[in-house]
Amino acid sequence: MNQKNAFPYRVGVCAAASLLTLLFSGCPTIRTVRVDYVTPPGAVADIRSIETMELIPQVTLAGSGVAEGDRNTATGVLVQRLSSGFSREGYFRTTDLIWGNAAGAAALGKNLAKKESRHGYSRYTTGTGIRCAKLELNLTIQLDRVEGTEEFSCTLIDQPYEIYYIKNSRGENIPNSRPVLSRMRKENFRRQVPARSVKATGTLRARLTDADGKVAYEKEFPNLQYAFRTGNDVRAQLPGTVEIFTNMIVPAVNKIVEDLSPHRKPRTLEVNPDGDERALLLMESQAFTEAIRRLDEVLSGEEKNVADYENQGISYEVIGEYAAALSCFEEALKLEPGSKYAAAGLERLRKIREEQKSLRDMDAAAVAEKSGTGFRTQMKDELK
Repeated sequence: MNQKNAFPYRVGVCAAASLLTLLFSGCPTIRTVRVDYVTPPGAVADIRSIETMELIPQVTLAGSGVAEGDRNTATGVLVQRLSSGFSREGYFRTTDLIWGNAAGAAALGKNLAKKESRHGYSRYTTGTGIRCAKLELNLTIQLDRVEGTEEFSCTLIDQPYEIYYIKNSRGENIPNSRPVLSRMRKENFRRQVPARSVKATGTLRARLTDADGKVAYEKEFPNLQYAFRTGNDVRAQLPGTVEIFTNMIVPAVNKIVEDLSPHRKPRTLEVNPDGDERALLLMESQAFTEAIRRLDEVLSGEEKNVADYENQGISYEVIGEYAAALSCFEEALKLEPGSKYAAAGLERLRKIREEQKSLRDMDAAAVAEKSGTGFRTQMKDELK
Protein backbone atom coordinates (compact mmCIF):
# COMPACT_ATOMS: atom_id res chain seq x y z
CA MET A 1 0.00 0.00 0.00
CA ASN A 2 1.29 3.46 -0.82
CA GLN A 3 2.13 5.05 2.51
CA LYS A 4 1.31 8.59 1.57
CA ASN A 5 -2.09 7.64 0.23
CA ALA A 6 -2.67 5.44 3.23
CA PHE A 7 -1.90 8.19 5.77
CA PRO A 8 -5.20 8.82 7.52
CA TYR A 9 -4.90 12.08 9.45
CA ARG A 10 -8.60 12.50 9.13
CA VAL A 11 -11.44 10.58 10.67
CA GLY A 12 -11.98 7.10 9.26
CA VAL A 13 -15.39 5.47 9.48
CA CYS A 14 -15.59 1.95 10.93
CA ALA A 15 -15.93 -0.50 8.05
CA ALA A 16 -17.77 -3.16 10.00
CA ALA A 17 -21.47 -2.63 10.48
CA SER A 18 -21.17 -3.88 14.03
CA LEU A 19 -19.12 -0.78 14.90
CA LEU A 20 -22.04 1.47 14.04
CA THR A 21 -24.60 1.29 16.82
CA LEU A 22 -27.78 2.97 17.92
CA LEU A 23 -27.50 3.19 21.69
CA PHE A 24 -30.25 3.70 24.21
CA SER A 25 -29.11 4.68 27.71
CA GLY A 26 -32.42 4.65 29.47
CA CYS A 27 -33.61 7.56 27.33
CA PRO A 28 -35.12 6.83 23.89
CA THR A 29 -34.12 10.28 22.54
CA ILE A 30 -30.35 9.70 22.78
CA ARG A 31 -28.95 8.62 19.43
CA THR A 32 -25.32 8.02 18.65
CA VAL A 33 -22.95 6.95 15.91
CA ARG A 34 -19.61 5.29 16.50
CA VAL A 35 -16.65 6.15 14.30
CA ASP A 36 -12.88 5.61 14.22
CA TYR A 37 -10.44 8.47 14.67
CA VAL A 38 -6.74 8.14 13.99
CA THR A 39 -4.82 9.34 17.03
CA PRO A 40 -1.10 9.81 17.77
CA PRO A 41 0.87 7.10 19.58
CA GLY A 42 0.38 7.00 23.29
CA ALA A 43 4.04 6.91 24.37
CA VAL A 44 6.22 8.40 21.60
CA ALA A 45 6.01 12.12 20.88
CA ASP A 46 8.33 12.14 17.86
CA ILE A 47 7.96 9.13 15.60
CA ARG A 48 10.95 10.27 13.52
CA SER A 49 13.23 8.90 16.22
CA ILE A 50 11.92 5.37 15.57
CA GLU A 51 11.01 5.54 11.89
CA THR A 52 13.31 2.62 11.12
CA MET A 53 13.00 -0.02 13.79
CA GLU A 54 14.73 -3.32 14.41
CA LEU A 55 12.77 -6.00 16.25
CA ILE A 56 15.01 -8.08 18.50
CA PRO A 57 13.06 -11.00 19.99
CA GLN A 58 14.32 -13.23 22.76
CA VAL A 59 12.05 -16.14 23.76
CA THR A 60 12.55 -18.46 26.72
CA LEU A 61 10.33 -21.52 27.14
CA ALA A 62 10.00 -23.93 30.05
CA GLY A 63 7.54 -26.57 31.20
CA SER A 64 6.32 -30.07 30.46
CA GLY A 65 4.52 -29.01 27.27
CA VAL A 66 7.50 -27.61 25.43
CA ALA A 67 8.38 -29.49 22.25
CA GLU A 68 11.16 -29.17 19.71
CA GLY A 69 10.60 -26.18 17.49
CA ASP A 70 8.27 -24.39 19.92
CA ARG A 71 10.83 -21.65 20.56
CA ASN A 72 11.05 -20.82 16.87
CA THR A 73 7.25 -20.91 16.64
CA ALA A 74 6.83 -18.51 19.56
CA THR A 75 9.48 -16.19 18.14
CA GLY A 76 7.79 -16.16 14.75
CA VAL A 77 4.35 -15.52 16.24
CA LEU A 78 5.67 -12.62 18.32
CA VAL A 79 7.47 -10.94 15.43
CA GLN A 80 4.70 -11.48 12.91
CA ARG A 81 1.90 -10.29 15.17
CA LEU A 82 3.79 -7.17 16.16
CA SER A 83 5.04 -6.24 12.68
CA SER A 84 1.63 -6.89 11.12
CA GLY A 85 -0.01 -4.81 13.85
CA PHE A 86 2.23 -1.85 13.05
CA SER A 87 1.79 -2.34 9.32
CA ARG A 88 -1.99 -2.57 9.62
CA GLU A 89 -2.11 0.90 11.18
CA GLY A 90 -0.31 2.23 8.11
CA TYR A 91 2.76 4.04 9.42
CA PHE A 92 5.46 1.37 9.25
CA ARG A 93 6.32 -1.22 6.65
CA THR A 94 7.48 -4.69 7.54
CA THR A 95 10.77 -5.53 5.88
CA ASP A 96 12.54 -8.72 4.94
CA LEU A 97 16.16 -8.58 6.06
CA ILE A 98 18.73 -10.73 4.26
CA TRP A 99 21.59 -10.90 6.69
CA GLY A 100 24.83 -9.72 5.07
CA ASN A 101 24.07 -11.35 1.73
CA ALA A 102 23.56 -8.85 -1.08
CA ALA A 103 23.64 -11.60 -3.70
CA GLY A 104 20.92 -13.50 -1.85
CA ALA A 105 18.78 -10.38 -1.65
CA ALA A 106 19.17 -9.77 -5.38
CA ALA A 107 18.30 -13.39 -6.20
CA LEU A 108 15.24 -13.20 -3.97
CA GLY A 109 14.13 -10.05 -5.73
CA LYS A 110 14.41 -11.76 -9.13
CA ASN A 111 12.44 -14.78 -7.98
CA LEU A 112 9.70 -12.60 -6.56
CA ALA A 113 9.55 -10.60 -9.78
CA LYS A 114 9.17 -13.79 -11.82
CA LYS A 115 6.29 -14.91 -9.64
CA GLU A 116 4.80 -11.42 -9.75
CA SER A 117 4.73 -11.28 -5.97
CA ARG A 118 2.45 -8.69 -4.46
CA HIS A 119 3.48 -9.02 -0.84
CA GLY A 120 4.55 -5.37 -0.70
CA TYR A 121 7.66 -5.92 1.40
CA SER A 122 10.91 -4.03 0.86
CA ARG A 123 14.20 -5.90 0.93
CA TYR A 124 17.68 -4.77 1.81
CA THR A 125 20.79 -6.22 3.36
CA THR A 126 22.72 -5.38 6.49
CA GLY A 127 25.83 -3.32 6.30
CA THR A 128 24.07 -0.40 4.61
CA GLY A 129 24.77 1.98 7.49
CA ILE A 130 21.12 2.52 8.34
CA ARG A 131 20.66 4.03 11.80
CA CYS A 132 17.63 2.57 13.46
CA ALA A 133 15.76 2.22 16.69
CA LYS A 134 15.77 -1.12 18.45
CA LEU A 135 12.74 -2.74 20.03
CA GLU A 136 13.91 -5.56 22.31
CA LEU A 137 11.21 -8.09 23.13
CA ASN A 138 11.84 -10.54 25.93
CA LEU A 139 9.14 -13.20 26.15
CA THR A 140 9.18 -15.93 28.81
CA ILE A 141 6.58 -18.69 28.76
CA GLN A 142 5.79 -21.60 31.06
CA LEU A 143 3.92 -24.16 28.97
CA ASP A 144 2.48 -27.34 30.50
CA ARG A 145 0.42 -30.05 28.85
CA VAL A 146 -1.23 -32.70 31.01
CA GLU A 147 -2.79 -35.92 29.73
CA GLY A 148 -4.52 -38.35 32.09
CA THR A 149 -7.94 -39.42 33.22
CA GLU A 150 -10.59 -38.10 35.53
CA GLU A 151 -13.74 -39.56 37.02
CA PHE A 152 -16.96 -38.65 35.28
CA SER A 153 -20.12 -39.28 37.29
CA CYS A 154 -23.82 -38.84 36.69
CA THR A 155 -27.15 -40.26 37.78
CA LEU A 156 -29.27 -42.23 35.33
CA ILE A 157 -33.03 -42.33 35.92
CA ASP A 158 -35.26 -44.93 34.30
CA GLN A 159 -38.90 -43.90 34.47
CA PRO A 160 -41.42 -46.34 32.89
CA TYR A 161 -44.81 -45.07 31.67
CA GLU A 162 -48.10 -46.88 31.29
CA ILE A 163 -50.91 -46.26 28.84
CA TYR A 164 -54.46 -45.67 29.98
CA TYR A 165 -57.59 -44.45 28.23
CA ILE A 166 -60.04 -41.69 28.87
CA LYS A 167 -63.36 -41.03 27.20
CA ASN A 168 -64.02 -37.83 25.33
CA SER A 169 -67.39 -36.03 25.04
CA ARG A 170 -68.45 -38.43 22.29
CA GLY A 171 -67.70 -41.51 24.40
CA GLU A 172 -64.57 -42.45 22.44
CA ASN A 173 -61.51 -43.93 24.19
CA ILE A 174 -58.53 -41.61 23.91
CA PRO A 175 -55.07 -43.02 24.85
CA ASN A 176 -53.00 -41.19 27.42
CA SER A 177 -49.94 -42.02 29.52
CA ARG A 178 -48.71 -41.59 33.08
CA PRO A 179 -45.49 -42.44 34.95
CA VAL A 180 -45.37 -45.57 37.07
CA LEU A 181 -43.54 -44.16 40.07
CA SER A 182 -43.25 -47.54 41.80
CA ARG A 183 -41.08 -48.81 38.94
CA MET A 184 -38.72 -45.81 38.79
CA ARG A 185 -35.04 -46.81 39.00
CA LYS A 186 -31.99 -44.68 39.79
CA GLU A 187 -28.43 -45.64 39.04
CA ASN A 188 -25.26 -43.75 39.84
CA PHE A 189 -22.90 -44.00 36.89
CA ARG A 190 -19.13 -43.51 37.14
CA ARG A 191 -16.35 -43.99 34.65
CA GLN A 192 -12.84 -42.80 33.89
CA VAL A 193 -12.59 -40.50 30.87
CA PRO A 194 -9.56 -38.92 29.16
CA ALA A 195 -8.64 -35.57 30.70
CA ARG A 196 -6.24 -33.38 28.74
CA SER A 197 -5.33 -29.81 29.39
CA VAL A 198 -2.85 -27.13 28.39
CA LYS A 199 -1.89 -24.14 30.47
CA ALA A 200 0.51 -21.36 29.58
CA THR A 201 1.61 -18.33 31.56
CA GLY A 202 4.19 -15.76 30.65
CA THR A 203 5.64 -12.26 30.72
CA LEU A 204 6.55 -9.96 27.86
CA ARG A 205 9.02 -7.13 28.36
CA ALA A 206 9.44 -4.46 25.69
CA ARG A 207 12.30 -1.96 25.62
CA LEU A 208 12.70 0.57 22.82
CA THR A 209 15.81 2.64 22.22
CA ASP A 210 15.78 5.27 19.50
CA ALA A 211 18.37 5.74 16.77
CA ASP A 212 20.59 7.68 19.21
CA GLY A 213 20.51 4.89 21.79
CA LYS A 214 18.15 6.71 24.16
CA VAL A 215 15.47 4.66 25.90
CA ALA A 216 12.15 5.86 24.44
CA TYR A 217 9.79 3.22 25.79
CA GLU A 218 9.88 0.46 28.38
CA LYS A 219 6.99 -1.65 29.57
CA GLU A 220 6.35 -5.04 31.13
CA PHE A 221 3.27 -7.14 30.48
CA PRO A 222 3.01 -9.76 33.26
CA ASN A 223 0.38 -12.44 33.75
CA LEU A 224 -0.06 -13.41 30.11
CA GLN A 225 -2.28 -16.49 30.24
CA TYR A 226 -3.88 -19.17 28.16
CA ALA A 227 -5.72 -22.30 29.33
CA PHE A 228 -7.68 -25.05 27.62
CA ARG A 229 -9.19 -28.28 28.95
CA THR A 230 -10.98 -31.02 27.04
CA GLY A 231 -13.01 -32.30 29.99
CA ASN A 232 -15.13 -35.33 29.14
CA ASP A 233 -15.26 -34.58 25.41
CA VAL A 234 -13.13 -37.43 24.10
CA ARG A 235 -13.12 -35.98 20.56
CA ALA A 236 -11.75 -32.56 21.54
CA GLN A 237 -8.22 -31.77 20.41
CA LEU A 238 -5.73 -29.66 22.31
CA PRO A 239 -4.79 -26.42 20.53
CA GLY A 240 -1.51 -26.12 18.67
CA THR A 241 1.37 -23.94 19.76
CA VAL A 242 0.56 -21.17 17.26
CA GLU A 243 -2.92 -20.77 18.74
CA ILE A 244 -1.58 -20.89 22.30
CA PHE A 245 1.15 -18.31 21.77
CA THR A 246 -1.06 -16.03 19.68
CA ASN A 247 -3.84 -15.90 22.26
CA MET A 248 -1.32 -15.20 24.99
CA ILE A 249 0.45 -12.25 23.42
CA VAL A 250 -2.26 -10.46 21.39
CA PRO A 251 -3.40 -8.10 24.22
CA ALA A 252 0.19 -7.05 24.93
CA VAL A 253 1.02 -6.67 21.23
CA ASN A 254 -2.03 -4.48 20.66
CA LYS A 255 -0.98 -2.24 23.54
CA ILE A 256 2.56 -1.89 22.18
CA VAL A 257 1.18 -0.89 18.77
CA GLU A 258 -1.10 1.65 20.43
CA ASP A 259 1.79 3.07 22.44
CA LEU A 260 4.29 3.34 19.57
CA SER A 261 2.25 3.91 16.42
CA PRO A 262 -0.59 6.18 15.34
CA HIS A 263 -3.65 4.02 15.67
CA ARG A 264 -7.39 3.96 15.17
CA LYS A 265 -9.45 4.66 18.24
CA PRO A 266 -13.26 4.44 18.29
CA ARG A 267 -15.33 7.29 19.64
CA THR A 268 -19.05 7.56 20.15
CA LEU A 269 -20.61 10.79 18.91
CA GLU A 270 -24.01 11.90 20.15
CA VAL A 271 -26.20 13.32 17.39
CA ASN A 272 -29.16 15.64 17.84
CA PRO A 273 -32.33 13.50 17.72
CA ASP A 274 -34.46 16.54 16.83
CA GLY A 275 -32.96 16.76 13.35
CA ASP A 276 -34.36 15.51 10.05
CA GLU A 277 -35.28 11.84 10.55
CA ARG A 278 -34.17 10.71 7.11
CA ALA A 279 -30.75 12.29 7.63
CA LEU A 280 -30.48 10.63 11.05
CA LEU A 281 -31.19 7.23 9.55
CA LEU A 282 -28.56 7.83 6.86
CA MET A 283 -25.99 8.77 9.52
CA GLU A 284 -26.81 5.67 11.53
CA SER A 285 -26.31 3.63 8.35
CA GLN A 286 -22.84 5.16 7.81
CA ALA A 287 -24.09 6.97 4.72
CA PHE A 288 -22.62 10.29 5.85
CA THR A 289 -22.16 11.76 2.38
CA GLU A 290 -25.80 11.05 1.58
CA ALA A 291 -26.79 12.55 4.93
CA ILE A 292 -24.94 15.75 4.01
CA ARG A 293 -26.80 15.96 0.70
CA ARG A 294 -30.11 15.37 2.42
CA LEU A 295 -29.39 18.13 4.94
CA ASP A 296 -28.36 20.48 2.12
CA GLU A 297 -31.89 20.06 0.77
CA VAL A 298 -33.48 20.53 4.18
CA LEU A 299 -31.43 23.62 5.03
CA SER A 300 -32.09 25.22 1.64
CA GLY A 301 -35.60 26.08 2.83
CA GLU A 302 -36.60 29.20 4.68
CA GLU A 303 -36.84 27.56 8.11
CA LYS A 304 -33.50 26.55 9.62
CA ASN A 305 -33.29 23.89 12.32
CA VAL A 306 -30.27 24.09 14.61
CA ALA A 307 -30.27 20.27 14.92
CA ASP A 308 -29.80 19.89 11.16
CA TYR A 309 -26.75 22.17 11.20
CA GLU A 310 -25.31 20.19 14.11
CA ASN A 311 -25.87 16.81 12.46
CA GLN A 312 -24.46 18.05 9.17
CA GLY A 313 -21.41 19.26 11.06
CA ILE A 314 -20.98 15.81 12.59
CA SER A 315 -21.31 14.19 9.16
CA TYR A 316 -18.65 16.50 7.71
CA GLU A 317 -16.44 15.78 10.72
CA VAL A 318 -16.69 12.03 10.21
CA ILE A 319 -15.57 12.18 6.57
CA GLY A 320 -12.71 14.55 7.42
CA GLU A 321 -14.10 17.80 5.99
CA TYR A 322 -13.22 19.84 9.06
CA ALA A 323 -13.61 23.34 7.57
CA ALA A 324 -17.17 22.53 6.49
CA ALA A 325 -17.87 20.94 9.89
CA LEU A 326 -16.62 24.09 11.64
CA SER A 327 -18.92 26.25 9.51
CA CYS A 328 -21.95 24.08 10.37
CA PHE A 329 -21.25 24.19 14.10
CA GLU A 330 -20.81 27.97 13.97
CA GLU A 331 -24.14 28.36 12.17
CA ALA A 332 -25.77 26.21 14.84
CA LEU A 333 -24.37 28.44 17.58
CA LYS A 334 -25.74 31.51 15.84
CA LEU A 335 -29.22 30.01 15.98
CA GLU A 336 -28.81 28.63 19.49
CA PRO A 337 -25.81 30.02 21.44
CA GLY A 338 -26.15 27.37 24.15
CA SER A 339 -26.21 24.34 21.82
CA LYS A 340 -24.39 21.46 23.52
CA TYR A 341 -23.96 19.48 20.30
CA ALA A 342 -22.29 22.35 18.46
CA ALA A 343 -20.09 23.20 21.46
CA ALA A 344 -19.02 19.56 21.76
CA GLY A 345 -18.27 19.46 18.03
CA LEU A 346 -16.06 22.57 18.19
CA GLU A 347 -14.14 21.10 21.13
CA ARG A 348 -13.57 17.85 19.21
CA LEU A 349 -12.35 19.78 16.17
CA ARG A 350 -9.87 21.68 18.33
CA LYS A 351 -8.40 18.42 19.64
CA ILE A 352 -8.42 16.86 16.16
CA ARG A 353 -6.46 19.80 14.77
CA GLU A 354 -3.84 19.35 17.48
CA GLU A 355 -3.63 15.66 16.66
CA GLN A 356 -3.48 16.43 12.95
CA LYS A 357 -0.44 18.64 13.38
CA SER A 358 1.32 15.93 15.37
CA LEU A 359 0.40 13.26 12.83
CA ARG A 360 1.46 15.38 9.85
CA ASP A 361 4.83 16.00 11.44
CA MET A 362 5.23 12.26 11.94
CA ASP A 363 4.00 11.44 8.47
CA ALA A 364 6.48 13.75 6.77
CA ALA A 365 9.34 11.64 8.04
CA ALA A 366 7.82 8.22 8.65
CA VAL A 367 6.50 7.46 5.19
CA ALA A 368 9.46 8.69 3.14
CA GLU A 369 10.10 5.77 0.81
CA LYS A 370 13.74 6.70 0.18
CA SER A 371 14.63 6.71 3.86
CA GLY A 372 14.41 2.93 4.24
CA THR A 373 11.53 3.21 6.66
CA GLY A 374 10.49 -0.18 7.88
CA PHE A 375 10.99 -2.93 10.37
CA ARG A 376 13.98 -5.19 10.44
CA THR A 377 13.98 -8.40 12.41
CA GLN A 378 17.17 -9.62 14.01
CA MET A 379 17.20 -13.29 14.98
CA LYS A 380 20.57 -12.94 16.66
CA ASP A 381 20.42 -16.22 18.55
CA GLU A 382 19.96 -18.11 15.27
CA LEU A 383 22.97 -16.55 13.56
CA LYS A 384 26.22 -18.44 13.33
